[in-house]
Amino acid sequence: PDMIARKTTSPTTRSRFAPPRVASVYDLRATVRPFLSLGQGSAGLLGEVSLAYRLELPIALRAHLVPLGVGFGGEKSHEVYGAVVAVTFDHHAFEIGFGLGIFGEALPSSAAYSRPTNSYGYPAKRRNHFAVHQEFRGGPVDGFHVSGRNTFYSSEGEFHHGYTDVEVLVPIGTKFGVLARGGLASIGMLLVEAGMRLRVKGNGDKGTAWLAPTIGYARVGNYEGPLVGLTLDLRL
Repeated sequence: PDMIARKTTSPTTRSRFAPPRVASVYDLRATVRPFLSLGQGSAGLLGEVSLAYRLELPIALRAHLVPLGVGFGGEKSHEVYGAVVAVTFDHHAFEIGFGLGIFGEALPSSAAYSRPTNSYGYPAKRRNHFAVHQEFRGGPVDGFHVSGRNTFYSSEGEFHHGYTDVEVLVPIGTKFGVLARGGLASIGMLLVEAGMRLRVKGNGDKGTAWLAPTIGYARVGNYEGPLVGLTLDLRL
């Protein structure tokens, strides 16, 4: 049938600061952040892989591999890692949820001798812990928001802080936004970065892709230096 379009002075129904929630989609995120310590002749990498499924109900099912960090110099290396699954209440304006997983680190051989030993009396070079996970978001996922994640791990019958990160996204245009992130792990990780987030494909529904180049500073164990990062977000 024929269609007629006309100009209107009515306000737009879709806001770049508060776009609507998109349901029945998978949100996939992959991040790499290589860093180089010029003074120490060492280098490292911080990364993340996350997958979320947003139901028609205001619920999201999430899985995170975060943090994923390694620092290396010479024959030594230091690794920090975590893996969690979570269920969240995923409203348009906010999100909050909880999950379970593991959190751990792998130490250089020289550092292992200064750490607690295992039940066999040998240095605890690799240590894995049961972890409890929390996450929140204030604001729409594709609009202006502040989000964060907390992980606490169990060791020797007590819970300790494991990992925290925070993200702030400020949309500037319909396809462009300013992004800032920070992260801290109690067993040897630090992240500070800022950059831009660009929608390179799609309109926010299935088939949309975003790229976020960043610069910043990272530390894993005794390895630290400036970083360049790239995040790919896909909505499937």
